[in-house]
Amino acid sequence: MNNFTLCLGAVLPTFLIMAVGYAARKAGIIREESIPAMNTLAFKIFLPVLGFYNIYKCDLSTSFRPRLMFWTAVIILCTFTLCAVFVHFFEKERIKRGVMIQALFRSNYMVIGLPIAGSLVPDGDIGVIGVLAVVTVPLFNVLSVIVLDYYRGEKTPIGKVLLNCLKAPLVIACALGILCLVLRFRFPAPIDTALRDIGRVGSPLTLFLLGAFFRVDKIADDRRSLIAALLGRLVVIPALVLPVAVLLGFRDMDLAALLSVSGSATAITSFAMTQHMGGDVDLAGNIVVFSSAACTFTLFCWSLLLKTLGYF
Repeated sequence: MNNFTLCLGAVLPTFLIMAVGYAARKAGIIREESIPAMNTLAFKIFLPVLGFYNIYKCDLSTSFRPRLMFWTAVIILCTFTLCAVFVHFFEKERIKRGVMIQALFRSNYMVIGLPIAGSLVPDGDIGVIGVLAVVTVPLFNVLSVIVLDYYRGEKTPIGKVLLNCLKAPLVIACALGILCLVLRFRFPAPIDTALRDIGRVGSPLTLFLLGAFFRVDKIADDRRSLIAALLGRLVVIPALVLPVAVLLGFRDMDLAALLSVSGSATAITSFAMTQHMGGDVDLAGNIVVFSSAACTFTLFCWSLLLKTLGYF
């Protein structure tokens, strides 16, 4: 029950912020026409700074796990490939394909995974979750840009897709974060604080805009795709990843990290990226909302199962 309470505590603030956004739109404080412009602001400034700062602040000296980082990258790439193949045959509408692929392979592990991992392994090094950002943040962003750009509108030449990927603010921010990490470059304290505070705006602003954009009447139109994305993200992917992780010998905090990456809800940033780059925004928003709610129960079940089997 402690794990369930932690899951609930991790996602409840998400819904409260979305509720404020929804109420603001209903009250006329924010108009729907203003949301894309604000989303562009989040996509080009706040979220890139957040991605940069998450990598920049990693402490490789204490929580460096090269084997875990390598297999996390392999798992993300394999998951992405499997999802792309599945969605290609499952979803007939091109504009929904990129959205579904991103929703399936990209998780919100930093927000939800940290408290879960800390609960499952109280004496473990929670810094391992943060260090994984060096792998997950660049991969999630690069692959999301590629797949969303490829599936928007008419078929885009792969060369142009790769060029657009290199120019994406989130990708550039991740590259700069890795560069600073490798060179051990550190900003003066005032700049560090400013970067931290700017980055902190990213997730709350995206959630607020998601709540303002959310429409109940759009759920029925995407029911089939929504159910497939939820089952894939929260049930099928962890069911494939976790046995492999156990067979590879991962236990305790390392296994908790892989549970967080594979079993958490769809990343909040996927909504902002979809709206900016083109795609079915209604579907993207619904997947974030409902996966955030459902992962409270699915993560509880996965963590309970792994703990019962003695892997934590």
